[in-house]
Amino acid sequence: MMKKSLIKEFTQNDLQAVMDSYTLDEFYYPSIFPVMFTPTLTWRALSGEYGINVAADVVSYNSAAPKKTRNVVERLTGKIPKIEITRVKEESDLNEYQHLQYYYGSEEGQRALMAWVYGDTDFCFKGINARLEWLALRALSTGGFVLDSDNNAGIVTETSVDFGVPAEHKLSSSVAWKAENAATATPISDIRAMVERATGEGILLKYLFMDIDTFYNMMATDEAVDFCSSWVPQVGRIKVPNVDDVNMALVAHRLPEIRIIDTYVTIEKTDGTRQTVNPWEKGIVTFVPEMKCGYTYHAPMADEMVVDGVATKVKKEHILIKKYSTEDPVTEVTKGIANALPVWGNADRCYLYDTNAE
Repeated sequence: MMKKSLIKEFTQNDLQAVMDSYTLDEFYYPSIFPVMFTPTLTWRALSGEYGINVAADVVSYNSAAPKKTRNVVERLTGKIPKIEITRVKEESDLNEYQHLQYYYGSEEGQRALMAWVYGDTDFCFKGINARLEWLALRALSTGGFVLDSDNNAGIVTETSVDFGVPAEHKLSSSVAWKAENAATATPISDIRAMVERATGEGILLKYLFMDIDTFYNMMATDEAVDFCSSWVPQVGRIKVPNVDDVNMALVAHRLPEIRIIDTYVTIEKTDGTRQTVNPWEKGIVTFVPEMKCGYTYHAPMADEMVVDGVATKVKKEHILIKKYSTEDPVTEVTKGIANALPVWGNADRCYLYDTNAE
């Protein structure tokens, strides 16, 4: 049976203050898919009316203006899922709580107790965002995502989402970007070819995303090093160019800037085992016309409707933290909840490029 929190140092105001202090700075997804509220559990994204501006015609006086074609706008729709994570302090943990209270009179004791009280809140807040990070980066590097029992303990059947990157926008290099192909791989030429292709389709590419290993593989090639050598002092074989060096050369040639994806998420499987992974698909470079590729849509939660319950609840943007206890067995429960999903709204104007050449 659900009861109020057992932690007497814990208050709703304090919990709200702690939540308000949290940021999303350590995650990539908020800058690529900013958080956006939607009043329903259905997300919608428009695609189609984008690209390079179509120029007006120069016409003579007293003549009718030429009519321009209008792109068909396709509406992508789907259901926003519920994301949850729970952490429980059991009887042995609560015994530790009583021990910590003994030292509350000292400054160090207070810090230790507060870390114990709010550690689970931090865990759940980051856990929700870690799942959204995984979803966003899997989508951006593969075109969608697949949820199964290996990467999501909440389901046993496979669920897949495809955001509709056109088949003709999924390309691959003829020679893999890696040190073994240093003399024959042509990453800069590949990037130029992608930009030219997109421009021909009315799309201006400004950024390209890749994981750190792909960047190292790219910079192990002769073409990439030679490309940077005239723009970065002492580059050659004396200094290996870093991302800033490479971007300096890319911008000078009016090519897209690189944005490195270097993050890790721990996935706990249904059998309790954990695996730490980089959600980005290895060797994939994603070309995009702007940094914002869509939104992380979040919707109201049923828990927000229950205002007279015994659980303590606070919310920051898309994440609700709920705390309560149980009597048999004695536990203190912290739960993070979000109805949220990153939605790749401009997928039809982006390109996936496989540098593995396998």
